[in-house]
Amino acid sequence: MLMDEFGKDAYFYYFAIIEVCCQKKAVGEDLIFHESFLRKELMTGNKNLNKILEKMKSLSILDFELKGKIYKLDLSFF
Repeated sequence: MLMDEFGKDAYFYYFAIIEVCCQKKAVGEDLIFHESFLRKELMTGNKNLNKILEKMKSLSILDFELKGKIYKLDLSFF
């Protein structure tokens, strides 16, 4: 379903999110990211970043909270 909206880029978005989260978890940090970091990692604009994360949330792939420009991600399914 993610690919229906984002095509083959969906693979990249999905695995890029998992990769940055796993790197933080490896050093015991919370999954808290500034939107500019996520935009850079996903190579996308701010509008598209929110669209990607909202779609992932709707598919129960991840959960997140947004406060200002700070995203707190939850990959508890992982």
